[in-house]
Amino acid sequence: MRSGSKTTAPRSAAGALILAAVAAVGLLAATATGAAAVTPTVTSTAIVARINTQRAAHGIPQGTRTGPYLYLLPDGPWAQAGTITVTSASLSGPGGAVPLRIVDKSNTEIGPFLPEGGAMLIPLRPLRGGAAYTVTASLTSGTTTLTKRWRFATARENEVTQQLEVASATEFRVVVTSTAPEPAVTVDGKPVAVSREGALWQSAPLRIRGALAVCARSGGGTTGYVAATYCSTWRFS
Repeated sequence: MRSGSKTTAPRSAAGALILAAVAAVGLLAATATGAAAVTPTVTSTAIVARINTQRAAHGIPQGTRTGPYLYLLPDGPWAQAGTITVTSASLSGPGGAVPLRIVDKSNTEIGPFLPEGGAMLIPLRPLRGGAAYTVTASLTSGTTTLTKRWRFATARENEVTQQLEVASATEFRVVVTSTAPEPAVTVDGKPVAVSREGALWQSAPLRIRGALAVCARSGGGTTGYVAATYCSTWRFS
């Protein structure tokens, strides 16, 4: 008997503007500017949560599956010269142009937590896995306009599964399928080595006991695949 769950991390894609293009998606500590005595600090997760609660106000119907939010973060002497306005932004990929929503400092909820000229670019549809995309953004400060273009690649789709195979009356093997290479397996929290057997990955025989918590993980990091996890609790009677 088995009970368990499978999770797949969201695809991540990143782009930002710091005079030259620099990738910047992850935890962001952003502070509001001005004369306020209290300087708010918020993580990127909290910013995204705030945007998600007011999607309709940005023309995004509730329940719409978007692509990953992209940060636009200007910095350097030019960015400190005065008020910066995001005048345009576009995203294109293998399927052509991807429609965007721009959330910037004009937003009363999110604006105070973005740096001058900062914005979040929200693709209005999911991005294709394992594909290259190009972002073009223009910022204006006074009479000066700066346009930058950069590229990023999305992680490829990944799925991982695991099951137990009875090897004898007292032993079993963990059998894993994974789109990404080199899956990692734990049994009751302890690492278990697996080796490639054709299209599958298998462990050496392990001793059967009453209940086992088995997890298989793959992808993420520098693999180029979406991180995925499949965990189950197996009970033998």
